[in-house]
Order: sequence, then structure tokens, then C-alpha cells
Amino acid sequence: MRHRFRKIRASAQAGGVVMASAIAWDDTIEAGTSGKRRRFHQVAYTGGLMQVPGYSLPVVLDMAGAVLASKRPVLFEHDKKRIVGQSDSATIENNQLIIAGQLIDSESAAEVETLAAQGFEWQASVGANPTSAPVTVRAGQSIDVNGQTLQGPFVLIRNWNLGETSFVLAGADGDTVSRVAASGAGTGGGSPRPWWQNAIPAQTIAVHTANPQVVASAVECALLRTMGLRSQTEKQFTPQINEQADSMRGIGLHGLFARVLASHGKPAVYERQTLYTQVCELNKVAGSANSTISLPNVFANVLNKAILAQMNIIPTVYQKFVKIDSAADFKAKEFIRLAGVGGFQKVNIDGELKEFRLTDAKYSALLSTWGSIMGLTRNQLINDDMGAFSQLPEIFGRASQLAIEQEFFTKLLASFNGSNTLPVPSAPPDGPTLTPAGSLALSPSNMGALQWALQWFRDQVDSQGLPMLTVPTQLLVPTSLEVPALQCMREISANTAKDTNVMSSMFGVNVSPYMNNAKVTGNSQKNWILFADPNVLAGIILVFLNGQSSPTFESSEMEFDVVGGMRWRGYWDFGFNGAERQAAVIVKPT
Repeated sequence: MRHRFRKIRASAQAGGVVMASAIAWDDTIEAGTSGKRRRFHQVAYTGGLMQVPGYSLPVVLDMAGAVLASKRPVLFEHDKKRIVGQSDSATIENNQLIIAGQLIDSESAAEVETLAAQGFEWQASVGANPTSAPVTVRAGQSIDVNGQTLQGPFVLIRNWNLGETSFVLAGADGDTVSRVAASGAGTGGGSPRPWWQNAIPAQTIAVHTANPQVVASAVECALLRTMGLRSQTEKQFTPQINEQADSMRGIGLHGLFARVLASHGKPAVYERQTLYTQVCELNKVAGSANSTISLPNVFANVLNKAILAQMNIIPTVYQKFVKIDSAADFKAKEFIRLAGVGGFQKVNIDGELKEFRLTDAKYSALLSTWGSIMGLTRNQLINDDMGAFSQLPEIFGRASQLAIEQEFFTKLLASFNGSNTLPVPSAPPDGPTLTPAGSLALSPSNMGALQWALQWFRDQVDSQGLPMLTVPTQLLVPTSLEVPALQCMREISANTAKDTNVMSSMFGVNVSPYMNNAKVTGNSQKNWILFADPNVLAGIILVFLNGQSSPTFESSEMEFDVVGGMRWRGYWDFGFNGAERQAAVIVKPT
């Protein structure tokens, strides 16, 4: 079996975040020759720790396991469409990867050359293809590699192939350098020592972020992918953001912490306790206002998107039966439906139009706030527990949908209990046959009950005793009637395989355990309800504060501390109210 491992691109692509060390340069350069393509030299990798997109820990390439090819492409910021040149030499000297080659005639090469001539100090970055599984060196462990002793935690790539190198603005290995030979310069007397041997390793850490706004969105996208929501990210983010998120594949909480620190210009120390403490202290001092990647904002945005995805898979039914409205505050809102008396009438020969008098039907709705608080402990955050974080949307999303579904049925069954109930015929009616006689039980062997309810629904009249022309479209039943309801909507009658069911698919079948749950007032194993389209005539109004039809989840700097961990609060402002009683007919079999 052929194994494929994640490629190493040790610098940021557009919008990425990388750690780069300051670099000292020697003035000695290799001379170029007039009329020829200019040469370049790179120290592509110095053998130390690199912060690589897609890895939550620093990465080290073992020089002893490198497979080098002399002729490899040299790119601009790892972009395959922007070729700068081609190497003709790739060697390892003093545990450093040294690349030499020539520039080509391209716009990207010209850009590199022009900036180099103006004194811009390019850095280099290596594009490596691992050929063996990564080895994790844990915190507290150390290992000798590339002529130095490195302390964990980090990821060690023992075997790898050189894919390409790049000219970059800021590399993942900050000690790397790229240098272009000066045009027309003479060699002077003697052979100077190669300039890359004079590079002074720096001790400080600087940070480069290429478009912080894009970076924040890309980090959010990458976190959502880690949580298993790739299909949602492809819909909610642009292709550019999704492409950038690919470079951070598998990012965890610690990867997020490092990028937050980077956005503040702070170095990230890759030891779990220290990294967590750094973020906590930064959050207290700086908050979210001065950062390009705000930890509370990223957490809140990721949670909100993940919770919405979770809410969509909870099998609620309230959406089928309510009309949505909005309120500006928590005061009781009075809704008015205008009803006409008189209507359109035939105009007499004198041309006089009769007055169409308007009356109002009033009903009110009162909003309430629903919510809860959840959090991750200090231990979970230090342990980079993405599993625990991923459960928050599942719990929050489910809890919020259960809250609104339960409130809907509480209001529904209370509003329609004892009103607009289909009367049970006391004698054989002049209409559908009920089996047994007088029974309104929903059953494929008693289709007369469904026909009787349909007729009664259509025969409803307005205040003038005239037909309302309302038509039922949805059937709501308890779980005890789920199968009978589906059988009633079958194409073939349940009584005989030869009979065509004329009511096949006439109503959408909706099932809810709240209809027969003992804790809900008005519950029944036998009752069923027909509903009109709520956009035509609504039996229940669902009102959201300021039209916010989904819960809000947010974190606070004050709730993120070294000892207590981090907490998120979720809240939702909504309220139900019964509206038009003629929009639903409840059937109560005896």
C-alpha cells in the first residue's frame, strides 16, 4: 500500500501566518556576468524548528533523510504559477540546505531581482515531500538531529524529498536567506568566503502576516474543517479562503493560539502550559480590539457556524407550522390582521362603489430569553482537546432546537386544546363513511376520517358566513400514528391493492413525540391536526428579537483565564403566540 503524507511548505501562502527569525547579512555576494542570466543562492533550511501551516507543532526536517535533486523549480511564495528560476545545485553543508541556480525570464523573477537590487532581503523556504510517517517528539523529550539537540514538542520528518524552494517575504525558518548576484559586479581579488557562511543566527522572533482579515477567516475555516464540517466551509467561504485553510489542515486549539499571538506580534513558545498562559495574559491586556485575529471572535464565529450546521440536522417540525415575525424589544407586541366586511361587490348601473369596511383581529406575542453557559476547562485547553471543543456545537445546537420545539408544542396544544376541534358525527353523516361508525381515528382502514376532516376544514367560513377558501397542506401526528399516517398517504389504498388512493401525498406527514409526551399539556396518542400553509393563514406566530432567527453564542475576555479555562454563553430571544384558530383543525377521536 502506498502511503501519502502531508507536504511541507515551510512558509505562508497568501494570507498565512508564519514565524520568522531576524537575519543578519554579509555584504559579500557572488558576482554576475553581464549578458547572462543572473544567479542566486539560497540557504533554504538551517535544520531547526519551523512553524508550518497544517501542523499544530513545530516541524523539523532530518537532513540525514533528505533526497535531493539538483534541478528543482524555484518559485515565488510556493506558487506553482509564479516561477522564479531553476536550481542547478542542491547540497547539505554544515547541516544546512544550500540551493544555487539561475533566474529565468519571468515577471516573478523580475520582481525578485528588482527588490533585491534595492536592498530587500529575501528569505528562502523549502517545499518538502515526506516519504515516511511523522514522528512526534513530546514535551520534555529531546533528540539529536541536524547537529543540534532539540527539545520537544515538535514533529520530526525523518525521510523526505526536495520538491521545490521559494523566494518568500518571511520564511518558517527565519534563519534562511536568498541572495541574487549583483549585475555587472566584478569578482575582485581572491575568492571571498561564501556569504551564507557569514549569516548570524538571530535570537529574536518576528512575525509576518500577509492579510490579517483573510487570515482570520482562513483560521475559522480550518477549525471548522478539523471539526468535520468541510462541506459547510465550501458553501460559507470563498474558494480563496478554502484554499488557505487547506494549508492549515488539522489545526487545533494550540495552532489557533499561536496565530493569535502572531497577530499581536508576540512570539509563541511551543510548550503547552506556556502557550496557554501566553494567550490568557494577552487576552486580558489586549482584548480583541487591537488584534488582527481575535481569539473570542474566532471562537464565537466558529461556534456559531458549527451550531447552525448542527441545528439543521435536528429533526424539528415547528418550521412547517409557524409564520415568522420580528419584534424590536421585549414588550408585548400587538399584531393586527385587517379583515374586510363587504368585499368586492357588483357595481350598479349608477357606478357607485360600496364601502369595503375594515376590521382588525388582534393578537399579541411576548418574547423571552433562552440560554445557557458552557465551557472548556484549563486542562482541556492545555491538552489541545479539539474533541471537547467539537462537542460544544453539538450540545448547544441540540439544546437550542429542543428548547424552541418544546415551546412550540406547549403553545400549540394549549392554544388549540378545546377550540376548532372537529366534531364527532353523532349520526351517519351525509359524507364520508367512518369505520367504525362515528370514529375519527386516523387509520388506512378509516380513510373517511381524513376525508371528513378535509371537508370540514374547507367548509370553514368567515365572519359573514362565507367560505374562507383555506386548504390544509400539512398533517401533524404523534409517534403512535406515524405508520398509519404514512399508509394513508400511500399511492395504493391499504384496503386493497387494486384501489388507487385519491388522497395520496395530499398532505405532508410530520411526526413529533411532543404530541404524545406525558409532560406536555394536551398530549394524546390519538389526536392529529391538519394545518393550512402558515404563509396563507397562520395558526402560530413565531417572533424573534430583531429578526435574529438563530441563537447567538459568544465568549468574553473576562471569562478566559489561566485557572478557570474558557466559557461561552448562548442565548436566543423568541416567543410564540396563537393567531388564527381556523388555520388548524385538531381531530380528537373518542
